[in-house]
Amino acid sequence: MTPQSLYQDYAPSPTFENIAILLIALFLLSNIKILPGVWHYRLFKALFTQFILHASSPTATSRTHENTPPSLFRPLVTASHVPLAECDYNLHKSNSTFFTDLDINRTQLLARLFKSVLGKRRPRSRRHGTEGKTTEGNTGSGKVGLALGSVMCTFRRQIRPFQRYDICSRVLTWDDKWLYVVSHFVEKGAIHVTPAFGPGEESVVAADAAAAAAADGDKERARVHVPETAIYSSAIARYVFKEGRITVAPSVVLEEAGFLPSSANSEEETEGTRAEVEGDVRVLERSTCTQVEEERRKGEKFARALAMLGDLPEAFGGESIPPLGRFGDLFW
Repeated sequence: MTPQSLYQDYAPSPTFENIAILLIALFLLSNIKILPGVWHYRLFKALFTQFILHASSPTATSRTHENTPPSLFRPLVTASHVPLAECDYNLHKSNSTFFTDLDINRTQLLARLFKSVLGKRRPRSRRHGTEGKTTEGNTGSGKVGLALGSVMCTFRRQIRPFQRYDICSRVLTWDDKWLYVVSHFVEKGAIHVTPAFGPGEESVVAADAAAAAAADGDKERARVHVPETAIYSSAIARYVFKEGRITVAPSVVLEEAGFLPSSANSEEETEGTRAEVEGDVRVLERSTCTQVEEERRKGEKFARALAMLGDLPEAFGGESIPPLGRFGDLFW
């Protein structure tokens, strides 16, 4: 018996059922990103990556290169693609699907920056820094968490089916209550991550400007991310830190995470003084603190624009404007 005869005896015939199963399997595999439960897998994978796999990677850094912003403002990049099922009738990535990608990317960023604070109880001696009032029976002794308050997205260019792209997010600014994060969808290859200072510390730069900026030390060119023509979409979101039901000011969390100097020691610190934050010694130079404040102020105008959207309920006409009708969504 020859191998050819064995194949003819046992190989399945190309029936309609076999072809249909093969096509369905190929469709599901090519669109695995949008299958039920996959978003949750992507989210928990992001948390596992930052809290487990990179648990020992540094977040706040004591070293600041003269041509780069402080580590707090350095972006994090995730790669993704457009499955066919994410496209609308115009055959480009549907607007609604941008937000699920942003969830994963911002989760990676915030977990990377604040893993030393999130999910942990704050020192009792420091709870005076919380903002807001407690409710009866709530002492504010819960673990620190993070909640999304609002998000706004603008669309510049379409992303075609099966096209790959990068999502780049960073801390933009903060105020007394909210931490603001800005995100961009950009062309694949427009940015790249290179080792900047040491293990676990990466620098995100524009691919075209990276070599030239490194060669001549041009500060402005080194700060360029990507050209506007490479940006598909931009978004801004704001988050609130919570300890139980109590709001914690972002500046307090940033201080405890090591990105800002300790307010308790700020009056005693002099030039070159070192501040100890939860056992880790980080050099908090005056120049670095100045950089942080300068970067924070640059994003204030965008934060104010998003904050104004909190008054949108005032634009709801309610019963004063009769509706055109009421219709079902999925079924009649």
